[in-house]
Amino acid sequence: MLSVKFKELKIGTIGTLAANIPFLIVGFGRPKGVILAAQHGGELSGLFVIADMLKQIKGLIGQAVIVPITNPFGQIFGQRNEVIDGKDLNHQFPGRENGDFTARLANQLLKLCNNADFVIDLHTFSRQTPIVAGFTLDKAKNQAKIIKMINALQPDLALAVDMG
Repeated sequence: MLSVKFKELKIGTIGTLAANIPFLIVGFGRPKGVILAAQHGGELSGLFVIADMLKQIKGLIGQAVIVPITNPFGQIFGQRNEVIDGKDLNHQFPGRENGDFTARLANQLLKLCNNADFVIDLHTFSRQTPIVAGFTLDKAKNQAKIIKMINALQPDLALAVDMG
């Protein structure tokens, strides 16, 4: 049976409201992959991809950290940008720990991704586009496992990035 933990990214407060972003940790060990979805409020298809993946996941080797809704206020209001300060979360990385809400959110998401072997960021587009996956070459011992995981997604294009 797979280990599943629920955690929260602590972004800070908005007035008196604590703003935390829930996420899942499925499995343990390496390779470690992070899956992000709904950076833009109207992007719903990533949620369906994650739900389908969770139904089918068996025999996972490694760990999947899943943040199904990275922009919760945008999701609630159906707005592309984060509604508190009106910024596009996708354009705020690396963010700032003491910045406005979107900068803090980007900063915490980046910290979550920092020690991952790969990151999958699910986006929805308004036009037909290829499915693209990427991975870094700096984690050579896990490279075969990472490629196997990416191939399971059947992307139209896979990009290898040399971080060395």
